[in-house]
Amino acid sequence: DPRKLKEGLRVKFEPSFRLKHDKAKPEKTNRFSVSSDVIHGVCGMANSQGGAIYVGVDGSGVPLGLDADKKVLASDGHKSRNDDDKFERIIFDSLEESIHLEDLVDTRVSFHRDDKEYCRIDVPPAIEPVFVNEDTSKLTIMKDAKPASYSGKNMAVYCRLRFEEQYLTFLKG
Repeated sequence: DPRKLKEGLRVKFEPSFRLKHDKAKPEKTNRFSVSSDVIHGVCGMANSQGGAIYVGVDGSGVPLGLDADKKVLASDGHKSRNDDDKFERIIFDSLEESIHLEDLVDTRVSFHRDDKEYCRIDVPPAIEPVFVNEDTSKLTIMKDAKPASYSGKNMAVYCRLRFEEQYLTFLKG
């Protein structure tokens, strides 16, 4: 139950996968492409310790539901707005467009319902650096419960410290 969790390095709440929510004026919610917050969150968690992103959940952990996302999918030509399999496919297609899917092979998507339906994306820690849109000049990590970028020397130091032990364990494995 996301209401029992707090956002942090391993937990991130996103109100929507494809919409921008305006809490002050919900009727002004705009349609747009896949949320870069979700993409950077997945990448940041993979490059950090792994974690879970809850889609359809507000910043305090209260489920908002996926109805608006599914309505947009239906208007984009996806026939059944209640089909979780299609929604899951859209998530993986979007991740594959932005992050190499082979880097996220153990990522899992599940759907849950309390008062409202929400989606949980479980992201395991990566064994090597994962980049958004093949931009190897910036490494996205989780810092202070939000995605942050490292570049240059900071990125090199982080990668050496973060991935060396896992990579060696993987080779022994």
